Amino acid sequence: DFEVRLPPHLDMPRKINWKAVRKAYDIRPSKYEELVQIEGIGPSTLRALALISTLIYGARIDWKDPIKFTFAHGGKDGVPYPVSRRRMDESIRFLRSMLESASIDREEKLRAFRRLINLERRLYL
Repeated sequence: DFEVRLPPHLDMPRKINWKAVRKAYDIRPSKYEELVQIEGIGPSTLRALALISTLIYGARIDWKDPIKFTFAHGGKDGVPYPVSRRRMDESIRFLRSMLESASIDREEKLRAFRRLINLERRLYL
């Protein structure tokens, strides 16, 4: 049986389909099509993975098209749902924790932290 033990300071959502996550980990899909065929991997999981990967890998984010980010944390106008500051804070804490424990080059880690700090500043202006 697959059991996940997270540090107590990580406040993860209670409704995570860990079986689907484990299955994706075991299968290690190399294409989008393979990932979406895994039972339990739905639209919200895909959106979250896509958004977080843009932060982790430093991919260029199109700030002119913020609609894609509203699906992770909500929109100011309430579409698709109201902004959840709590959810944004949880995401930032999670990303910070992941960066702290990441086994990557020191310079790359510093660049990633700077990107995360800049994103956080933009969110709370």
